[in-house]
Amino acid sequence: MAAHALNRTPAATVDWMHENFEACEGGSLGRETLYKHYCDHCSGIGSEPVNQASFGKIIRSVFPGLKTRRLGTRGNSKYHYYGIKLQDNSTLFFSPDQIGGAHNRYRTGGKKTKKPKSEPSAAAANEPVIPAQYVRTPVLAAFPGSDPFCSAYNTHCQEALRAICAAEFEVVRTLWTQFWGTAVKIYTSLLNSDEGMQLVSQCDEKFWAAVEFALVVDPLCRVPESLIKEIRQFAKTMESVHVDAMQGLSEAFVLCRTTRIRALAKVIRRYTSLNHLAQAARTVVANAEQVGQMFKDVNCVDFRAVQAQVQIVFDCQTATLQQLEAEFKQGLEKRNTLELWAGWLQQVAKRYVLRHADHAAAAKGFQTRWCFCSSLVIRDLTLRSATSFGSFHLMRLLFDEYVMFMVEEIGTKGIAVLDNQPGSQRIPPLPAATVAAATAAAAAAAAAAVVNGSAAPQPAPTMSNAAPSISSIMPPATNHATAAPSVGAGET
Repeated sequence: MAAHALNRTPAATVDWMHENFEACEGGSLGRETLYKHYCDHCSGIGSEPVNQASFGKIIRSVFPGLKTRRLGTRGNSKYHYYGIKLQDNSTLFFSPDQIGGAHNRYRTGGKKTKKPKSEPSAAAANEPVIPAQYVRTPVLAAFPGSDPFCSAYNTHCQEALRAICAAEFEVVRTLWTQFWGTAVKIYTSLLNSDEGMQLVSQCDEKFWAAVEFALVVDPLCRVPESLIKEIRQFAKTMESVHVDAMQGLSEAFVLCRTTRIRALAKVIRRYTSLNHLAQAARTVVANAEQVGQMFKDVNCVDFRAVQAQVQIVFDCQTATLQQLEAEFKQGLEKRNTLELWAGWLQQVAKRYVLRHADHAAAAKGFQTRWCFCSSLVIRDLTLRSATSFGSFHLMRLLFDEYVMFMVEEIGTKGIAVLDNQPGSQRIPPLPAATVAAATAAAAAAAAAAVVNGSAAPQPAPTMSNAAPSISSIMPPATNHATAAPSVGAGET
């Protein structure tokens, strides 16, 4: 039976197992997490994953003698594959409680931290023990002042940052509790003074900026679900851990620190939500049949009615709305990747925001317009019972979340952040002649549908030129006192 299962397994999957795992007496890996990595692998090669029971037969065929054991503390035990370990060069991530036995990775399943027998070098001590593409290693800027508190706080922050880069979040919580519990007893008078609050605020700004740099990487990259969950849980508990540890300090001091922590937690939660949606949407954009159905359904949407409703609420130019309609259809026809869609959204947002002096306020206005327009399109698809409604709904959730992410980034870092978003790709310009021809064809088809009594417009002709971009259609500067501003996709 095992040999039969192995014969039906793609050779790429067998190679993947050998590249990432090896037989090891006493080693163990969480069964659930290993199966999720297998499903991610199948998604990457375009193969249909087998169910978990069949996968167990396959992995036992590759690694004979593998057993299943329930490991962990009472009430929190989980099934593990026993007799297997990760290759040292594997990029797969397993949380500490999913790794057992002889691994060369740090583990924090219990009170002690298990390290390799050989002492790591000073450089290695600063490197994350999880794949570099998931977490970046920041350099913590020097803290102001040279008094004993600043020196101790700097050392503490360095240790906490190393633990964060290693995804040892339970260690981080312990470090925070221990340090502030001690600081409350020793430095109470300093911390409750205005000078102390200002000093800690300056140090915190450097530390939390480094934490954000480490954890908020590329929102579109394939981060293991288990790691995303740990990061999100870490963000949820950051504030409560600090509040509990700072018992005895003034309310003003606690409020000063928790305000910054709360802002960072919000950014991290947004990042994890966006990453989770991106991985779900990636399977849609990679499926030619689903994208083809989306393209067919979107050509049946009554965009003239959508435009009319948008213009009742917002001051939008018809030509701009038609331009964005054409670009969106072009992206579906060309089967844009998530990275290309992200680049398109950035350029749409940038064009709108740059037409206003207050970029942060303009970004919020862009988000309002974008959400209103997307809701109208989804409404039309719902009323038509579109076959690809589920795919459109998922893409709409991703786009809305990405727009919110951009708005928050613009509010804190400025408009320049749109030029530095990791993972996104710029797309070549869509010729104006192509847009004009497509718009005219769509209008003619709609008019013919009305004459013929058809309920839905005929699909517009496809556009075979380059993929969409809005950088080439940036409207010239206008006098805002005499001309209504052109709006981006978010304004539709």
